[in-house]
Amino acid sequence: MEAGQVIVVRADASATIGGGHVMRCLALANALRDTGATCWFAGLADTATAVAALGQSGHRWLAIDAPGNATSLRQALAGAGVTACDWLIVDHYGWSAADETACRPWAAKIMVIDDLADRDHDCDVLLDQTFERAPADYEGLVPASTTKLLGTAYALLRPEFGDARAGALRRRADGVLKRVLVTMGLTDAPNATSRVLSALLASELSIEIDVALGDAAPHIAEVERLVAHSGDRIELHRNSKSMDTLMTCADFAIGAAGSTSWERCCLGLPTALIILADNQREIAARLSAASAAIHLGDLSDLSSDIIVHTVKDLSRAPAQLAAMSLAAAAICDGRGSTRAAMWLAPETAEDGTEIRLRPATAADCELLHTWQSEPGARRYMRNARTPAPDEHRDWLARRLRDPDCLLNIIMRSETPVGSLRLDQLEPAAFEISIVIGSAFQGNGLGRSALALARRLVPEAELRAEVMEGNAPSEALFTAAGFLPRGYGLRRLPPLKTATLH
Repeated sequence: MEAGQVIVVRADASATIGGGHVMRCLALANALRDTGATCWFAGLADTATAVAALGQSGHRWLAIDAPGNATSLRQALAGAGVTACDWLIVDHYGWSAADETACRPWAAKIMVIDDLADRDHDCDVLLDQTFERAPADYEGLVPASTTKLLGTAYALLRPEFGDARAGALRRRADGVLKRVLVTMGLTDAPNATSRVLSALLASELSIEIDVALGDAAPHIAEVERLVAHSGDRIELHRNSKSMDTLMTCADFAIGAAGSTSWERCCLGLPTALIILADNQREIAARLSAASAAIHLGDLSDLSSDIIVHTVKDLSRAPAQLAAMSLAAAAICDGRGSTRAAMWLAPETAEDGTEIRLRPATAADCELLHTWQSEPGARRYMRNARTPAPDEHRDWLARRLRDPDCLLNIIMRSETPVGSLRLDQLEPAAFEISIVIGSAFQGNGLGRSALALARRLVPEAELRAEVMEGNAPSEALFTAAGFLPRGYGLRRLPPLKTATLH
C-alpha cells in the first residue's frame, strides 16, 4: 500500500447548497488519512462555516476567494505551497470535463464524485453512490478507461455507521414506532424541518422527536421556538457528532432524499422521504420502489395530513415497519468509504501489482462457482462436496441478501483472482474465508487480501478456521498476526476502536 499521498478535495457547502458534498468527501478523506495520505480541502469561504466538522477534522483547508473553477483552485494551492497532488477529488456540480482537464498538468489522477450523470467528465475514477446506478448512465460522458464505482456499495459514510449497523438492525426487529428522527439536511434552506415539526406537534401522536440541524441553518431560530413550545417532546441536536446514535435510537425518520439516505439505509431506518431539490427525485423514487422508504413527494406539495397519517399508519403496522427496515438495510452496508479508498490507495502483491476488493454481484456466480469447485479449494472447506450450479446460485443469492455477509471479489489490477467473505458472528466479530483461484495462487495475494479485510472492518475481531493439514492457510494467518484459540481456530483482535472524525 502506497503511503504519503497528497490528496486535494474540491467541494463547496453553504446554507443554499447544504453540506452533503463536503460531508461525503470528509468520509473518504478520513479513510484515506488512515492510509497515510495528507488531504487538502479547497472551497468557497462559506464552506467551513456551513460544515463545522470540516474544521474539526484535522484536514488542511484552503478558502477560494472566487467561484472560478480550475484557475482559482490552482492559485490557492500554489499560495499554500502545493504544486502537485497524487489525486484530485472533485465533488461539484459546477465542474465538468474542461475544468478537470485543466488540472491534469499538476494532478496525477482525478476522481469525480457525481450523482447527476448529466455532463462530461475527464477523470480516472468516477464514483456515483446512487442506488441502482448503472454503467450505461455514464456511457459517452467519461473516457472508456475510467473506472466506475457505482451504487450504494460505494456510499461515502463515516465508519461509525458500519460499526453501529448490527445493533441497529437487531433493535428494529419488532417494528415498534415510538421515536421519530427529523433530518432535512445540515442547513435545510427551505425550512422543511419547521413544516414537519408543526405537523407532528399539532397531531395527537404519542411519540418522541429528535431533530438534527446544523448551526448554519438559516431557519434554526424558528426550529428552536418550536422545540421550546413542544413540552419536552422534541430534542434539537445541533451539529451532532453522533448521527449514528440518533439514527440507531429512532424507529422512523422523516427526511430529505439526499445523501443522508444512505446513512439511514445502512442502519435499517425506515424513512418518509421529502424532495427538497431536483437531484433528490431519483433517490426517492428508487428507494420507494425497493420498499425501503415512503415517498411523500415535493415539499411544495406536502400537507400536514400526509405527514401525520403516514406516521399513524406505520405505528399500527409493526410488520410493515420491520420489513421496511430489512429492505433499507439490504441497500447499503456502510463500508463504501473504505472500498472507495482502496481504489486510490490499494494494497500491493509481491510483484507490485495493485490489489483491491470490490463487492460481489449476481454476475459473479459462474466465476465464484469455478473457484469453489476446484479440488484444492474444496479439500479444506467444511463441506467438501462440490455444489451443483443451481445450489451455488441459490447460495449466492442468499449471501447477497444477507446483511451479515460481506462478500467480495479480490482484484489484481483489473483481473478477478479470488473471493473474500466476511460473515458477522456477533457485533464485533467476523469470520473470514479466502479462496484464491488456482491459476493465481502465490505472489502474496492472500496476504494482500487479509490486509484489505482488516481495512474493511477495522473495528472487529477477525476469526478464521483452518482445517487440519491446510499448511498454507495456517502460515498465512499466523504471519498476519492471527493467534491460535483452540484447535484449528485463529483470531485477530480489532485493529482499532472506530472514532468520530
